[in-house]
Amino acid sequence: MEVRKQDGSAEYEPDSLKVIQAALEQHLSAHKYPYSVISSREFASSRAALDAAESQATKNARTVTEKVAHSHTTQPIRSLSGLVAC
Repeated sequence: MEVRKQDGSAEYEPDSLKVIQAALEQHLSAHKYPYSVISSREFASSRAALDAAESQATKNARTVTEKVAHSHTTQPIRSLSGLVAC
C-alpha cells in the first residue's frame, strides 16, 4: 500500500499516517461511526499495512544511522593516526 501527498511528490512518513489515522478515528467517533479504524477487524488490513510501513521505515532509519555513525567514527581516526607518535 502506498499513500502519496496530493501533488504526488512523495510518500507520507508512517508517523504522519498514524496522526492522520488518529484524527480520522476521532472524527468518525464524533459522528457515531460504528467501527474503529484503530481497533475494529474491518480495518485490520490497513493497520497491517501501516505497521509494515512503520517497520520498514525504522529498519531504513537504522541502516542510515549506522552508515553515518560508521563514516563519522572511521574518518577522524584515520586523520588522527598520522598525528600520534608511537
